[in-house]
Amino acid sequence: MVNKNADGSMITPAEILEKATRIYPRAVVAWLDGMDDELFPWRIPANLKLSDVHSKNIHGVHLLRESAKESVGYGYSVEWERRNSRKFGENDFFPIAITIDSRFDLLKLSCENARLIYFANPDNPMG
Repeated sequence: MVNKNADGSMITPAEILEKATRIYPRAVVAWLDGMDDELFPWRIPANLKLSDVHSKNIHGVHLLRESAKESVGYGYSVEWERRNSRKFGENDFFPIAITIDSRFDLLKLSCENARLIYFANPDNPMG
């Protein structure tokens, strides 16, 4: 998937969810074959480059942290690196990897998404 952000900014939680949803069938096959331990942790291919605009970086990192496993208890994990930058000083908001650590994390992330889509559907009699 190409990063949908026209300005080339880092990946968003919605894009991570799209990628997770696409690997779901592969994870089911691996689980049925008894090989899901070999599939996880799954590294999400992602644009993790920071923008030259500091406010975009702060916003992008905030979105990643807010929806990550460290905040919600399941889903994707972000590996952060502390760096000293001429532009931004010393910060620990440099994402260097995004992973889905287990089948449970993938299932929970995907199921929560499915539930949201179901209830957001205007044709849903419950919605």
